Amino acid sequence: VIDSKKILNITSPKEFEKNSIEIFNYQFKNNTIYKEFCNLTGKNPSNIKSSFEIPFFPIQFFKNHKIISSNQPIQKTFHSSGTTKDNLSKHHIIDLKLYE
Repeated sequence: VIDSKKILNITSPKEFEKNSIEIFNYQFKNNTIYKEFCNLTGKNPSNIKSSFEIPFFPIQFFKNHKIISSNQPIQKTFHSSGTTKDNLSKHHIIDLKLYE
């Protein structure tokens, strides 16, 4: 599990880099869809050395897949405002305390 306090209290570029790599490794290990995407792009924990190398997930995936990195129950789902009412992207939250 990623410690949100550690992420929200980053104080240096070096700390940002370290946390970015840790988060990438966590997402790669725990998010099947992201792992498959990374494998298609040739990226994995063994060849990511900088935050600049971490692949961005296309927004379309959040519209067409359930993107979640945990087996915990979803407490809330946020939807994008979108330009149409059709097929909005979704952000599933498993711990609402992160937003307090």
